Amino acid sequence: MLKTAIATAALLVAASAPALAVNISPVNGNSCQPTAQSRASVDVSEWGVQNNSTSTSARVHCPIVYSLQKNAPYVVAVDVYDRHPTENIVCTLRGQESDGRTVLTRIGYSSGGGAGGGVQKIVLALDNSPSRPVYYSLQCELPKAVSGWVSHIASITAITES
Repeated sequence: MLKTAIATAALLVAASAPALAVNISPVNGNSCQPTAQSRASVDVSEWGVQNNSTSTSARVHCPIVYSLQKNAPYVVAVDVYDRHPTENIVCTLRGQESDGRTVLTRIGYSSGGGAGGGVQKIVLALDNSPSRPVYYSLQCELPKAVSGWVSHIASITAITES
């Protein structure tokens, strides 16, 4: 919990103080792609990626934009709208070396949701930059729609040092 609070504070400071020499690389949630099993229930729009199914959750893979030639991200933040009253959006960030070995896993959750709920930020804080290149991937699970309200991912932001 403390690590999440520190990462949230770092994200807020980084977003408001460009003199800290950070790179902020946001992408719209509509760049997320559904897994094969979720393709029929996922839709994209200017609001991001959403799960239209009223019977099942949906999984999507989302890009994380950063340069391997520079520093790896130290925070990945996902802006979500959780519209399900009891199920949360779950995002899993994985770091893999070039041989495919997973060297890092972070899991974050939305907390509470429901019809008309506002934006929530899932913050995934990373440890110190790895000594070798690590390729990051993000997968999120969106709960099913309830009474016409759909959960969706609005954006994904990677923050790196300059």
